[in-house]
Amino acid sequence: MVPQDKAIPEDKIPDMIAYWQKGAEDDLNTAKDICHKADRYGASLFFLHLSIEKSLKSFFVKKHKKYAPLTHNSLSLAKLCEIELTPERENILSEINEFNMASRYPSEKNRFYSEATKEFAAEYLTKGTKLYLWISDNLKKLP
Repeated sequence: MVPQDKAIPEDKIPDMIAYWQKGAEDDLNTAKDICHKADRYGASLFFLHLSIEKSLKSFFVKKHKKYAPLTHNSLSLAKLCEIELTPERENILSEINEFNMASRYPSEKNRFYSEATKEFAAEYLTKGTKLYLWISDNLKKLP
């Protein structure tokens, strides 16, 4: 396990950024595939959360040149990234963050899966994809 506040060797930073970006892209594609081809809406939303989490971790690595924090909380990651969120983006991120918790723990799972309809998943895939693209655009602007 890597200490949370440890700097990444300069020559390893591009590989670490690419690792998180590739994971984010793969998880977003998985979220879409699961939603549209398998009708597993709760699982789709969980992968959407993973995509946003990993895109924020790539942003963190590029901005701070440190290993990504060991957290699944996307709101905390966004704050650590010092990325400017509009109230609307913060709200969407907060809602997507709940998909992580709701799909992992049995006490929440049944409620979450009953709420995760086709329409609900499609709405959040659209919102999440826009958020993912916005984070990616901001990542490109970093030095």
